[in-house]
Amino acid sequence: MARLDADQEKALAQQILDAEAAATAALAGVEVATEILSEKPKRAERTRAGRVDRLHRAVDAAWEASKSDPSIRDAARKARGHWQRAEDISWNLAMSGRRIAHGEARKLAGPFLDEPDLVQEGYIGLLNAARRFEPGREIRFSTYAKWWVRAQMTRAIDHTGRPVRLPGCAVEQLRNLRKAMKRL
Repeated sequence: MARLDADQEKALAQQILDAEAAATAALAGVEVATEILSEKPKRAERTRAGRVDRLHRAVDAAWEASKSDPSIRDAARKARGHWQRAEDISWNLAMSGRRIAHGEARKLAGPFLDEPDLVQEGYIGLLNAARRFEPGREIRFSTYAKWWVRAQMTRAIDHTGRPVRLPGCAVEQLRNLRKAMKRL
């Protein structure tokens, strides 16, 4: 997908919200889905991710229930279609930031993980960012996604890139020390 400007990013994010709202509306009469959607989170949610996870679980539960209850089959099919549309748009939004993943991978590649592996981790970060992005906030998706990409990559380096796992802060300190040594 081509590079998007701020308005295109917001338009895609709004389409995701609309598709999620349509999926929620389609599940309105399905009891098993309503139970999942009305669950109270255990802690305060600062992003949309918790709601999106509950919606995904509700769509899956409704789909499974529709196999044994034909009365909810139509609602489950509609909800699943809207959910798939939201996922497709999220993928398009995430992949519009591929350059971010490649740029961050070039910066973080080293002895612990190769650049192609970091790019793949960056794509996971982009998908996480697309799930959490809210178009109403005054920030571009590309700016928001950069943090998630870098966080996913550093997490991958921390967990899989070393024979001995170091705490995240120690890894960041080592990285900063190496940068300073290169400069000097």
